Amino acid sequence: MAAHLGLDPFDFVNRYCELEDRQKLVLKKHPDERCIFLQKGGCQVHEAKPKQCRDFPKNWKTEKSLDYCEGMKKRRSAKKEPSSFDD
Repeated sequence: MAAHLGLDPFDFVNRYCELEDRQKLVLKKHPDERCIFLQKGGCQVHEAKPKQCRDFPKNWKTEKSLDYCEGMKKRRSAKKEPSSFDD
């Protein structure tokens, strides 16, 4: 991702990562838990998407994920809509 953004790896980590449980680096997020790379136009680093992102929301999510994840919103509303076969 650092190369994708044209950054030195050290600068990328300092700017965009935080240490979790004193063991691993994770991407920072906004106060509402959205990824710092998620903008109105979509993911700003989609082409260089890390494992943390590929695993979302199947392998992990937060309580606020439904507030900002358009895919989860669509899936939830699709489950609520009655099927045309229900008639």
